[in-house]
Amino acid sequence: MQQTIKWIVKILLPILTISFTGLLIALEKLGGLEKLQVWSASHTAAAILLIMALYALKSLSVFFPLTALYCLTALSFSLPTALLLNFMGLAVCVTLPYSVGRLLSFDFVSRLKDRYPKFTVIESLQQNGSFQLSILTRVVGMLPGDLVSIYFGTVKLPYWFYLSGSLLGLAPAMITETILGKNITKPLSQPFLIAVLGRLVIAIMSLVSCRKLIKSK
Repeated sequence: MQQTIKWIVKILLPILTISFTGLLIALEKLGGLEKLQVWSASHTAAAILLIMALYALKSLSVFFPLTALYCLTALSFSLPTALLLNFMGLAVCVTLPYSVGRLLSFDFVSRLKDRYPKFTVIESLQQNGSFQLSILTRVVGMLPGDLVSIYFGTVKLPYWFYLSGSLLGLAPAMITETILGKNITKPLSQPFLIAVLGRLVIAIMSLVSCRKLIKSK
């Protein structure tokens, strides 16, 4: 029963996060969203630096959801620009904890495995290749992403394989959630509904893959 509840929470988390963001927007004063867009357009450099700083801060927090940053960026810029900035932000977000991991001793890996036994699954998969492993851990999402980044830095996974694999693995969720954020004030629009469906499919596939991966090990 406890395991079932855990899977349900993981499926609903992206939806609840997006719903919470929509609620915040609905509670904004009239014109609040327009003011945000006008400010971003007239202070583009400052807005970009602010978003990158928020991604850097997120990399230091295990619990702060990326979805909130995806939506904020989408609400501040056009969709193509928001997607580009979110890719850049993800690069910052996965690089900083990886860099911290490079400075840690291998004893940290043992402590991680003691606290999170699923890291033993990741360790057993390292022989499959750095790039594939980076993609898999991001798609499956069975562990906090920031801790995974620190782990890969500690075990000295090659950076460019790690970065490209991480971005590729995170891309499907980021793209769908950025589209959701862009259309969050129009919940009955076709782009919003398609993005919701896509996000649900990604979440379900991730959970199925995670279960199979754990059972196989």
